Amino acid sequence: MAIATMLVVLAVTACTRPDYTSVRDWASTANLAVGYPVATEPCQLPSGYVAAPRPPDPRGDGVRAMQEALATYLSALSTLAADGVLPYREDPFAELASQAAGANQAGAQAVTGLGALLRKATIDNAQAPQLAGTIKQADGNLQALVAALVAAVPETDAGLTEDRRTMAATYAALEQEARDPAARQAARDVAALRDREFAARVAARHTYLSILAQVAVGHVLLKERASHLSQEETARQVRTARDRLLRAAAPLPALLVVAPGGIACPSTPIPELPWRTGVGGQSSVTSPR
Repeated sequence: MAIATMLVVLAVTACTRPDYTSVRDWASTANLAVGYPVATEPCQLPSGYVAAPRPPDPRGDGVRAMQEALATYLSALSTLAADGVLPYREDPFAELASQAAGANQAGAQAVTGLGALLRKATIDNAQAPQLAGTIKQADGNLQALVAALVAAVPETDAGLTEDRRTMAATYAALEQEARDPAARQAARDVAALRDREFAARVAARHTYLSILAQVAVGHVLLKERASHLSQEETARQVRTARDRLLRAAAPLPALLVVAPGGIACPSTPIPELPWRTGVGGQSSVTSPR
């Protein structure tokens, strides 16, 4: 009889366990979105083309460190919402904090704070019942980290603008060198394609900044509703926040392609155009494809 009663109690407990599925899904989506590579470094120009590659932006490593810390925290939040346990017996952000300092000191401090929080949550064996408290404790550092990322990823990039102008000037010169109307039109067409690629890099940057802002707003929602995370109205609001995040992040994979060693510049004109007048009026390629 006692065993039967215990089984009934366990069954009732399982049925009444808070459902944090909406939080789990929002955090998983935010994790993937904030980890997307952004154009913080100048694109890597091919050797010998137009200009030598510029040195990497010193903010690059710091930005990537802040991205990793933010994504890791969001992944941990998803794990807690699913009633999982965290693996961070030691501070997971010890090295990331020093790297983040190269981009933003406030961001480095926020990374340190989140790392300490995840370590404590692991040692305390935090799971779903501790989700609300973790969110409340993390929000200040999360907001500071998002603000630091926004500051380190400005909306405009002087180097990118310079590359775009250089590419446009190169194709304008090739158009002037063209020997017939068809070749001139080919130069204009390829120039337009390359300019669209530069525009896509700019669009990716703006999209990423928008995503960061939405993550900050979404986390505030979780903090404000921390005591009611399992309620249907809260779940509805969190699902709506996730839908907005999904729509904002959807274009990112098509907007920016990352190459090993850096973000690749749009392709050079030489492989695509069958002609170019060389030094002294000699054509470097004499026959069209």
